[in-house]
Amino acid sequence: MLMKDLRFYEFTGVLAPGAVLLFGLMLLFKGVRQALSGDGMELGELGLFLVLAYVAGQLLQGLGNLLEQVYWGRWGGMPTEWVQENKALRCRKQLLSSQQHDLLGAKVVDHLGLQPESSLAAYVPWERIVRQVSAAVEQGAAGEKVQVFNGHYGLHRGIATAFIALLVFALASGHTDWRILVGLALGTLIAGYRMHRFAVHYAKRLFVEFLQLPQPSGEEEAQ
Repeated sequence: MLMKDLRFYEFTGVLAPGAVLLFGLMLLFKGVRQALSGDGMELGELGLFLVLAYVAGQLLQGLGNLLEQVYWGRWGGMPTEWVQENKALRCRKQLLSSQQHDLLGAKVVDHLGLQPESSLAAYVPWERIVRQVSAAVEQGAAGEKVQVFNGHYGLHRGIATAFIALLVFALASGHTDWRILVGLALGTLIAGYRMHRFAVHYAKRLFVEFLQLPQPSGEEEAQ
């Protein structure tokens, strides 16, 4: 029943990373393994593991928010911010062509009903515009496909955070097995790489789908 009631994002962004953290702790620490599994994990214990994984995943969300701020701060902001003119050109080119970029400014005015500005950078704070763009896209047929990219971004952000937490626990507890430390470091790098890719894909797909939305009718504009 628990699994059936979970939404896609709750599974990818919360439960799965929490399960990675708990499973890693069970491998690292015998006491945790005995407390969670005993001699063998039965159905009731599996339910407890899922609940604990969900709680651990929620806690990882907070650490993931910090990781997100630090990581994307080095890129001048998250990919959804790269379309602004004050961001590095190398970042903007990963999302939209110059023509698409110009069309996006007009689309923001026409579809969202905002006042025209000299550039996209003039819309401050930009994250509010992104939320409106996301809401508009979600109402269309492509909304669910776009959110899949966001879900996978949350999944890999959570996994990267879980590996970082496990690496800290391993170092703090005096684990000296280099294979464990290297494995956790590699897991962090791979999950971080996937996190980056899905964030870029999400931003690209979000804005492209927004550009494809039909113009609002005169009747809708009047309302």
